[in-house]
Amino acid sequence: MDKRFLLLGVIVLLFGAAVRAVELSGSCSSASTQCELSINELEVCNDSLEAHTYTARTSGEVASWVNVLPERFSLESGECKQLRTYTIANCYAEPGTYEAEIVVSGDSTIESVSCVIDIEQGHFVDIDISPERQVATQCEEKSYLVELSNNTIVPNQRTEAVKLRVEGIPEDWFELESRELIVTKGNPEEVELKVQAPCDAPLGTYEFDVVAELFNPDFKSRDSAEYVLSEGQELLIESEASYVACTEKTISRTVEFENNGLKKDVLDLELDAPSWVSISADTIELAPGESQEVELAFNATSEEEKTYDISITARSQLFDFEETKNFEVSLLDCYNVSVERLEGEESLCMEATPVYRFSLSNDGVKDLDVAVEVEGIDAELSDESISLKQGSSKEVTAELKVSDIGREGSISRSDVAIEIVMDSSGSMAQRIEGTKKLDIAKNAIISFVNNITEVELGLRVFGHKEECSESELLVAVSKLDIPEITERIQGFNPVGQTPLVSSLDSAANDFGGTKEKYIILVSDGKESCEGNISSAANSLRSEGIVVYAIGFDIDETGKRQLQEIVEATGGLYYDARNSEELLETFKQITKELNIEPGAAGERTFTLKLSSEYFSFEKDYTVTVNDCHNIAVVVPELNLCKGIPLNDFISLTNIGSKPQSVSVSVEPEWVELETESITIEPAEETFIGIRARPPLETEAEEIEVAVSSPDFTASDAASINYLSSASCYGFDLIIVEPEVDAATCEGKQQTIILENQGQTGFKVQLSVDKPFVYLVDETVELEKGERKEVYFFISPPFDITEADSLITITAQNDFDYGTFGEVKLNLVGSSYGLTPVNVSITDVNLTSITQRELVEIDAVVEFDLMNDSNRTLEIQGIESLDFNAAFELQESKIKRQESSKVRMLLDLPEDFNKAKAVATIRIRTNEGSFVRNIEIQFRQEEKKEGGGGTPIEGSAVSIGAGLLTLVTPRNAIIVLLLLIVIGLIIYSVLKAKEAPPAQANAGETAKETGAAQKKKAPAKSKPQPRAQKKK
Repeated sequence: MDKRFLLLGVIVLLFGAAVRAVELSGSCSSASTQCELSINELEVCNDSLEAHTYTARTSGEVASWVNVLPERFSLESGECKQLRTYTIANCYAEPGTYEAEIVVSGDSTIESVSCVIDIEQGHFVDIDISPERQVATQCEEKSYLVELSNNTIVPNQRTEAVKLRVEGIPEDWFELESRELIVTKGNPEEVELKVQAPCDAPLGTYEFDVVAELFNPDFKSRDSAEYVLSEGQELLIESEASYVACTEKTISRTVEFENNGLKKDVLDLELDAPSWVSISADTIELAPGESQEVELAFNATSEEEKTYDISITARSQLFDFEETKNFEVSLLDCYNVSVERLEGEESLCMEATPVYRFSLSNDGVKDLDVAVEVEGIDAELSDESISLKQGSSKEVTAELKVSDIGREGSISRSDVAIEIVMDSSGSMAQRIEGTKKLDIAKNAIISFVNNITEVELGLRVFGHKEECSESELLVAVSKLDIPEITERIQGFNPVGQTPLVSSLDSAANDFGGTKEKYIILVSDGKESCEGNISSAANSLRSEGIVVYAIGFDIDETGKRQLQEIVEATGGLYYDARNSEELLETFKQITKELNIEPGAAGERTFTLKLSSEYFSFEKDYTVTVNDCHNIAVVVPELNLCKGIPLNDFISLTNIGSKPQSVSVSVEPEWVELETESITIEPAEETFIGIRARPPLETEAEEIEVAVSSPDFTASDAASINYLSSASCYGFDLIIVEPEVDAATCEGKQQTIILENQGQTGFKVQLSVDKPFVYLVDETVELEKGERKEVYFFISPPFDITEADSLITITAQNDFDYGTFGEVKLNLVGSSYGLTPVNVSITDVNLTSITQRELVEIDAVVEFDLMNDSNRTLEIQGIESLDFNAAFELQESKIKRQESSKVRMLLDLPEDFNKAKAVATIRIRTNEGSFVRNIEIQFRQEEKKEGGGGTPIEGSAVSIGAGLLTLVTPRNAIIVLLLLIVIGLIIYSVLKAKEAPPAQANAGETAKETGAAQKKKAPAKSKPQPRAQKKK
């Protein structure tokens, strides 16, 4: 190679280097805390031969922390320039050494310098716990105060975000008020730390740290404290140092446990003692400061008499804690007391307060304090505790209270009739526990009749003959005859079917009179002779018979049939599966019907003596009778104010001893025949009463009281005030309501007045025509009296039809009045007439709830009888007492014939009497008549709330009544009939008013018809051909 060329290349290279050279000098390294600014300077020189433009930048892992200025500049050849670097680390950068690089570049020239950045920690938070040590007992909470101070040296950093945690104790032992918070420099923050160990935590010292951490950088500060867990529970067990126990009797003593600790505690008690010692509780629960006594029982024992060591340990369920108490018990043979009864009878009266007197003697060797009590009977003791010295005696009396021991005697129910209907069908031959069901039933019935009062009782049996034969009445319903029933009940065996329905139908006819009627039916099976159970039940109900049915070991079908019967009749059903249950069922029925006889009561009482070392019990039995008792029966009074009434009360001695009693009565206007009387046992006597009710009285009840030094008894009944019509009503009957004017002059005519009220009175008569002359214008009538009064008619010759009706008015001195009318026939002859009378027969009371539009409580049906010799026209019936309506079968009643009448009776809402008297007025063409109907109800069948719906009962015919003969139903029917008749008449009249026919009426009719025929198709739509063809 040519050396010239080589030299030339070297020169070119050197020239190029000279032309483009740049120099960077100085340091950009720094040492600071986070967020602290460091400034350094660098020098850049252009060593080239020409001017250049340069760019300065940073690079490296923390290039973002370093900035260089200026970033772009130009230098002439040989010119230098100062660059300034600004370094600031992230405010939460981790302390350490980091590197960055400053790069200066020209056209094709690059120069760099390395920056070493040392970051020191500038974030500081101090933590302090106070107090440093706390002592707690079990379950006790302690509070610590954690103080945080911001001591950061980072420039412009005022707050630090701090996280707190606790080390050294379990998480569930403590509670920090806050775990994350912001702490401002110069303003320390406080956080409460609560520490509570579990109640069963072991005792000891627990050291823990509270650590404060910053989110960034990784900085921690901590402080330590102690939680010392010490014993806080204390239990005091108090007992005697020693106890004495007796071999003969259990003695109880107490041990007291007192919680002197700081916490509530639950303690298990463990007794270490001989087997004859027991403790009343295994566990006790005590609040701080609370105490509780536990009983120790030293039971009677045959163990050796000596001193025993005993201990009780109380062990806490909540804490690691227990306490033990030791003591001694001396087992001894204790002492005796003897008792002697000095006074006291075994047979006592309920009304008396008998006294028992006892002598108590200390037969032991030591003095005794003895507690005395009586158990089993109410008693008042003279001394409830006595002190007995060795060998001494004292008396104690006990006043016994026996009034509630014997069952009071009760008067026999004369208002009850019972028939036992007994099943003797083949199924009753089956056995229960080895005995035929029929024999069990017979024994139960015999027991029943031997334990009831003297009611009327009968016996009917069915199924004792082949197949479905009729039942047989063995004992008629009459006064209780125990021997006859006992004899007859043994004379039949189980043979046939179960004709239950026909037997009940026959039993319904066995009763008579007005007593309450009951059937006690005993059966083990269903109807087997095709009888209708529902029909039989309804028939019994209509007769007022109540059935008590006993299903004796019965199947479900038979049970349902018996239940249907009792539900329909208002009775009760009982199940019995064996002899004991059947006997108990009859006892329940006896109580239900209130036919239990009075009986003596028997009671055993115990005299009990006790002391610390002794106990004694002695039983005494007494029999208590109802010695002094009177059954008082007071009648219900139906009165008219101002009118005296006589009646009587019944007194029956149902005690066991003769009784002399005083009798009193309220109200004061009722007088007694006698005010004192002596009655022998089982004797019934009657005392007359006379009631003189004043006009202004409002008394609602009569009450009679009887008394003696031994007892008092009373009874009360309602006072019912009759209406004015019932008290003062009378009939006015005109014998000849029609007379011939041509023949009546000078002829005596007759009026009949009959007093239907409850007292005598005067009747004032008057007439509205001057040509009628009354012989007596004032007539006096006693109660029930009937009198004839005469009058004469002298009609003038010019009398007109307007004066042909004569009205005779009658009014008594109680302002009750009525009237009658006489019709003068101006043409015709007279004829003889007999007096007219209207009577009421065949009264029947039924029970319903609603009938069409009228609210009614009862329906009374009766016959209205015409007792005269001519036809009687009923013009109206009205009630003078109650709201009622009437339905009359025939308004014209022929002589000696009757017409059915139905009275629909609406009782007041508050009506609750046992009976009602309905007074009615019957208006006829012969005059008006006043009649009374007395209706007897059964009290227990009334509606709740007072005014009850009457049910079937008895009624005595003394009259009838209310509003009118026309009911709303009849009025509607008549109105509809009149409308139909009116339409028919209207049609006939319109036909007569039709326009005259044309000359040829027949042709006109045809034309009209034709026209009509032509017109009809015009209105109808054309039909399809197929239909037309059809």
